[in-house]
Amino acid sequence: MRELTLFFLLKKKYICYIINLKKRGIIMTKKIDSTETGIYKSVNEYLKRYPFTFAWRIKQHVGVICKHLNSDEEIYYVFPVQRNSNSFNVFNTCLVALTNKRILIVQKRVLWGYNITSITPDMFNDFELTKGLIFGKLDIDTVKEIIRLSNLDPKALVEIETNLSEYILEIKPKNDTI
Repeated sequence: MRELTLFFLLKKKYICYIINLKKRGIIMTKKIDSTETGIYKSVNEYLKRYPFTFAWRIKQHVGVICKHLNSDEEIYYVFPVQRNSNSFNVFNTCLVALTNKRILIVQKRVLWGYNITSITPDMFNDFELTKGLIFGKLDIDTVKEIIRLSNLDPKALVEIETNLSEYILEIKPKNDTI
């Protein structure tokens, strides 16, 4: 009986936490303005909430996202991260954008060119979050590969997990019926 009571208390606490996140605007209840300034503002708000996330050259990455957004695409959530598996390599900043059609991972190179990885819902399998002593990691499993993203602020992992889970639940069933 005691375990059952504890379970309901934890469940109630988790639900209250999710409701609190929605009230604060952290969970994707509203869409982000898909202009360059709207995306940049959203990333800056994220960096203010989670200052231990390493990110450089945000404006350049945002510019690449704006170039490759389709006219009918809307951004639900965007956050900066390092695209590597090693926490000591901090020079691979990229932006992850969850749109209504795909997940975009965009990185503007320093001198010329850029990298874009587009993950459609039918290619997306699952994800795994790992909290370390200093940083957190996110592994996105697709049909072809595992994309490793690192150097996340450990406090941001709950927000990222919640938004990514809601994104999967909202987008994946829509596109599976097509």
